[in-house]
Amino acid sequence: MPIGTAIRYQFGKERSDELTIVNNKTPAVVHNAAVFRWRIVVEISKAMHRNADWVSTETSVADIAKLLKKNDIGAVPVQENDKLVGIITDRDLVLRVTAEGRDPEKTSAKEVMSQNVIYCETHQTVEDAIHLMDQKKIRRLPVLDEKKQVVGMLSVGDISHSVSRELVGELMHAVSDHHS
Repeated sequence: MPIGTAIRYQFGKERSDELTIVNNKTPAVVHNAAVFRWRIVVEISKAMHRNADWVSTETSVADIAKLLKKNDIGAVPVQENDKLVGIITDRDLVLRVTAEGRDPEKTSAKEVMSQNVIYCETHQTVEDAIHLMDQKKIRRLPVLDEKKQVVGMLSVGDISHSVSRELVGELMHAVSDHHS
């Protein structure tokens, strides 16, 4: 069975049996419960969008908006001294700049970025990222390497190319839950 075959997972529930498919090898089945679940191990480094752009804390939000539009992305990490210090999403621009009547040319990333950024690391699995997105109700994660450097971004869209439609639907429902 190849990696990427149907995945069955229910958010917020305990795991029962799992079928794990790693590196296209023979699946290992664990018999602990009556219901089987499928778990595919896909590393974040294989699913993420590589070479993600980032901005400095002094970048104007006008320039950030142009970058988001040019690259058709919804978020950009903010770095200072080669460290991740924030993230700005298209929603941040609307709520923290436009809605507050700020001048985009004179407003810097530092003034409107979200701090205490939730991120994932390249060695983790997509399943780890899904759990994190579910728990924190977020749709995008900066990806850091072992040196804590930003090496990519992982979005629900990226995940949708790595896992089943069913799991993506469950993830979308979970991260959108706070809007209902």
